Amino acid sequence: MASLAFAVSAIVAAQIPERAQWEITFSQVEAAAGLSDIRTVPAESLEARVMARSWAPVVPMTPVPFLRLFRADGTVRAQLFVYWAPPLSPARPAAAIDSCRDGICVRPIDIKEQRDWKDLLATLTRQDACPTQTSETLMVCSDCDQLWIKTTAGGKYREQSCQQPAPDTPAGALLLVMKTAQAAR
Repeated sequence: MASLAFAVSAIVAAQIPERAQWEITFSQVEAAAGLSDIRTVPAESLEARVMARSWAPVVPMTPVPFLRLFRADGTVRAQLFVYWAPPLSPARPAAAIDSCRDGICVRPIDIKEQRDWKDLLATLTRQDACPTQTSETLMVCSDCDQLWIKTTAGGKYREQSCQQPAPDTPAGALLLVMKTAQAAR
């Protein structure tokens, strides 16, 4: 059974590209938000960036959340943005508060919910934000929520991907915060 599940997952992985042609990339969103690539930040930086993958939104090219947690002046801060591609979403033109670059726009969103951002950032940089459960059941979901998480701490870069994160995981908690803040805008 395990070998069958492995074979099916290999076939599915081969059919779903890492980046679809229509997909907005992490680097495009970072650039539109005026952020450098997280891999190029100074070695003493402590930062996490969490992006909901844009390849399967419920409504084509609805704004998708992007969260940045970073340490500045000894304090951990959170910034939330939503991103979209105006050429693919004519019903959502860019506004004056939006920052657009190369066909991608981002808009800052206020986060009203208070969290222990310092603890969350430390957790993201130290452990798996989306632990997997051992199961013989093969789950394939093409339109599930998926998070990309990039972190840097002490000069070490790390990248994680979480498909349909459980609510009791750090990734699930982040997804809930991001969606709640996005809906409240």
